[in-house]
Amino acid sequence: MIWLMVLAIGLSSGFGYLVWFHAIESLPATLVAGFLALSPITAFVLSLILLDAAVTPSLLIATALVCSGIVCFARSNPHQ
Repeated sequence: MIWLMVLAIGLSSGFGYLVWFHAIESLPATLVAGFLALSPITAFVLSLILLDAAVTPSLLIATALVCSGIVCFARSNPHQ
């Protein structure tokens, strides 16, 4: 079971890097870099699904702050 998890992590990381480098090549780096903030959101969701983590008020506040930062970044348009 552990080797299957290691394989899954390796494949998903490899796929993530391929998508990341394709995005860096195709889009402005400043646009792509803003979506690095999705990492804590992904970790939060996966911890809920895979680890049955407890949802605390501080975790919800932190998630809301990260999401609002992503929304602010996505709505800004420095290229105009």
